[in-house]
Amino acid sequence: MTDLQVEDLMNAGVHIGHQTKRWNPKMKKYIYTSLNGFHIIDLEKTIPLLNDAIEFLSKQKGKILFVGTKKQIRDLVKDKALELGDYYVNQRWAGGMLTNFKTVASSLKKMESIEKMISEKDESKTKLELLLASRKLAKLEKLYGGVRGLNANPSALFVIDVKHEKVAINEARKIGIPIVALVDTNSDPSLVDFPIPANDDAINSVEIMLNYIVEKLKSLPDTNKDVAVKKVSKKVSKSKKVEA
Repeated sequence: MTDLQVEDLMNAGVHIGHQTKRWNPKMKKYIYTSLNGFHIIDLEKTIPLLNDAIEFLSKQKGKILFVGTKKQIRDLVKDKALELGDYYVNQRWAGGMLTNFKTVASSLKKMESIEKMISEKDESKTKLELLLASRKLAKLEKLYGGVRGLNANPSALFVIDVKHEKVAINEARKIGIPIVALVDTNSDPSLVDFPIPANDDAINSVEIMLNYIVEKLKSLPDTNKDVAVKKVSKKVSKSKKVEA
């Protein structure tokens, strides 16, 4: 994949920060200038930090948890995490997701139990009970569907919007999970291990960054990400054969 250039990022609006009155002073070193009351991110600093983050992520032996719950990026976060064979939270961060993993495990078991009951059409249950169970399942799916199969804390978090996902950030920091994040001009870059200065609101900005990161991770040879992607591709291929 061709490396991103400053022009590519500008065309996607990655350089457009928040209003100057809403800035976080700790972002000063990543700001190029201000224009019409908005800060402009220094993309010459974004690119090397982006590549540093990719290098770090490529060395992770465990799973990465992608976190982005803002409405405009939910589908994108889900698709890109699955593309790598990783996990995601794209609806709402459930408190204790990292610091109380037993709760997550319990909820995942409950999901499996409800699914089994519904699929087997348990005759001991009334139509109303099955309907209520389906609604309960839908709620659990929103919260925990993206972490199915996760039996331990992830090796890293990739977060879109540090300020918006402050609960996830706090939990990861509390138990020492490294954090990679897109950090806009209104956020505190010191809260994460690998900050990537970027517009974290506009869909075009988030999309170009995520696409680049995922494609780079997929293209790197002999990495854990490469192996994971091959495994996922193999599973998809087998399922298609069965359907055929």
